Amino acid sequence: MKYYQHITLFGLVFYQCIVFGILDFASVEARTFDRIIAQVNNEIITEWELTTLVKQRSMELQRGFGVNEEESIRQAEQDRSKLLDQYIRQLLLVETALTLKDQIQVTDQEVDQRINTFKESAGIETESDFLEQLKREGFTFTAFREQTKRNLMAERLIMKRVLPKLQVRDQEIEDFFSENRGQFPNKTDEVYLKHIFIPYEPTTNDKKLTRQKVEDAITDLTLGDKFEDVAVQMSTKTSLDRQQTTGKMVEISLDEMKSLSTLFQESLADLSSGQISQPVESVDGFYVFRVEKKNDQKIVFQYFLTPFQISQTAKEKALHKSEQLVERLEQGGDFDQVLQTHRKMTLGDDSKLKKNRVGGDLGFQPLANLSTEIRKAVESLEVGVYSGPVATVSGFHIFIVVDKQQSQLNEKEKEQVNLYLRDQKFQKEWKNYTNLLIEHSFVKYFDPKLIIEPIENEGATAVE
Repeated sequence: MKYYQHITLFGLVFYQCIVFGILDFASVEARTFDRIIAQVNNEIITEWELTTLVKQRSMELQRGFGVNEEESIRQAEQDRSKLLDQYIRQLLLVETALTLKDQIQVTDQEVDQRINTFKESAGIETESDFLEQLKREGFTFTAFREQTKRNLMAERLIMKRVLPKLQVRDQEIEDFFSENRGQFPNKTDEVYLKHIFIPYEPTTNDKKLTRQKVEDAITDLTLGDKFEDVAVQMSTKTSLDRQQTTGKMVEISLDEMKSLSTLFQESLADLSSGQISQPVESVDGFYVFRVEKKNDQKIVFQYFLTPFQISQTAKEKALHKSEQLVERLEQGGDFDQVLQTHRKMTLGDDSKLKKNRVGGDLGFQPLANLSTEIRKAVESLEVGVYSGPVATVSGFHIFIVVDKQQSQLNEKEKEQVNLYLRDQKFQKEWKNYTNLLIEHSFVKYFDPKLIIEPIENEGATAVE
């Protein structure tokens, strides 16, 4: 996304420079006595004007894009020919607008508004400072005002010619998104998943080692280590069991606390403000809780979960079970039926919490939110196709893709793409229209190195 936002911004900034008349401060004296580098019909362009334009471009790069002074000067010098070309086109737009002044009206109020905008962008705070700046540049206020009016007329002209061609259709936005998916790293397709989960079954020794690790962490907490830092070290998140609040401060009312799991309710009920719990064993590992504040209305707490350290023996046992389930699927077993049988054999009751523990319906999941190993396993699967055993930190998963859907742009993103495409169309149509003006004008260069697009036209483009 940043890619096209950057280009759009560049286009708009450069467009404003052209429309506002970037050489408003070009003095009559400089035009008369400086070295002439180009002629556009009856207008001449001097080396001083082009140098001023280059300096302005350098300042634009520094202020608008954060480029350092040395690099901005280098880039602006490289753009010297392009800047001259843009200025020639602007002169022709102004000239054409003046010939159509009966059709293009600009009010005094609009001129005043544009001048005020210019002063604000230039950081000129007072009228006296503004007049002093004009004087230093050899420009009178009357001349500056007239130039501003001409620039506004040129702006009206180009928009009158170009605006009808800037409409962006919905299909163009969709095509741009489809062709530039790499510029939208957070917009990935979604897959509707179901899974069968074969959790690792920790041995007594696995639990003992994990508990010791958690007790050591609690000791670190009592010695002053930050809870958030310890939580990051002790927790292992998976894409299917994300704990976005792990280690973070959670604030809920006592009524909301009733919606938490029994393990959470019982653990928090035993703690007072400032207390840290002992390791609390669950089916997934050991929890640690810390209560920051607790009163009759609310509780503020933190927690983390440390999964069991699983021995190789336990992993091999879970893998063997998962391979047996895959074999049943390969023999034609229905995925939901295999899941139900696995659930019944593993749990033996209808607890909702435990049902979810051995698999179920995951709904639509953005591919970007899945862990690397899970995304690799499911991204290439067609609808109705199941995966082999996928190892995660807590056990093995067998996935089936129920449905797929392409990620869509939201309204804000569509508007951003729309602005970008409009900007691109504007640049193209502006170039086409000014090319036409050049073809019917006399454009003469006195330095061949400054020509970037020689045009054979009905007028003359000469080099001397």
